[in-house]
Amino acid sequence: MPQIRLLLVDNNPYFAERVQSLLDSEQEIRVVAHTTQSQDILALCAENTPHIIIIGQVDNDSLTIIRAVRSHYPDIRIIALASKIDTQHARLHLKAGVTGYLLKHDIFASLSDSIFTAHQGKAVISSDVTRALL
Repeated sequence: MPQIRLLLVDNNPYFAERVQSLLDSEQEIRVVAHTTQSQDILALCAENTPHIIIIGQVDNDSLTIIRAVRSHYPDIRIIALASKIDTQHARLHLKAGVTGYLLKHDIFASLSDSIFTAHQGKAVISSDVTRALL
């Protein structure tokens, strides 16, 4: 299986370090870049050709960023992270084209599985968010 290239976007550098340390043992997944600045995302996509973007807290509107990535790089899968359940926020992100919508505190329990599932083009949504949406 080819290696899955991952771009992390979050304004907390400790989050990126934690993700990286969890993925260090995964031969099939490699973090190719991390940014805390949303304006860097398109350039990093061009430079690193990620398969997956995990986008957490950013310096401005995540929906604008997601739409820009989807417009320029429609094959990249995006997993959006939220700090709490907000059904309106979730619906807007799903409509914008994210493959996954996870609660940030849940991501570490199923990080690799979520990345593999999203890479296959399958939806990855936190069970708590799914229940709230129904």
